[in-house]
Amino acid sequence: MEQRDYLMKQIDLLGVVLATIMAKLLGIKQGQENIILEEVKQNLIADLQIDFDNITSISDDDFINLLNEKKIGNDNIEQFANILLLMTEELSRNDIDNKYKKMYTKCLAIYRYLNKSESTYSFERHSKIEKIEKKL
Repeated sequence: MEQRDYLMKQIDLLGVVLATIMAKLLGIKQGQENIILEEVKQNLIADLQIDFDNITSISDDDFINLLNEKKIGNDNIEQFANILLLMTEELSRNDIDNKYKKMYTKCLAIYRYLNKSESTYSFERHSKIEKIEKKL
């Protein structure tokens, strides 16, 4: 029972961390993009042990398994996908070579996984899937 309470506390704390990261991303001001994005990357490494720059090197299935192994719950996985999408959109804004296409693919994989695993349909998630598919 004690171990379960500890795990629930960790999951709740992760939700707070993800919400803080999201707030920082939504508050990006022109000229601060690189500073904020670097800080977000460092938070992801510190709190989730996920290296933003290296997640494109693993398969989509392995990526989803990695998120599930961290036992962060579907709500937090969706929050992470939202953060990943915001970061990718910000980073790819001036990208002529489309080098962030793999990041969009990871976001798409998460949203599709959530559609399969969640019992409730999300119009917002569906909208994000369509938006990403247009970019790919």
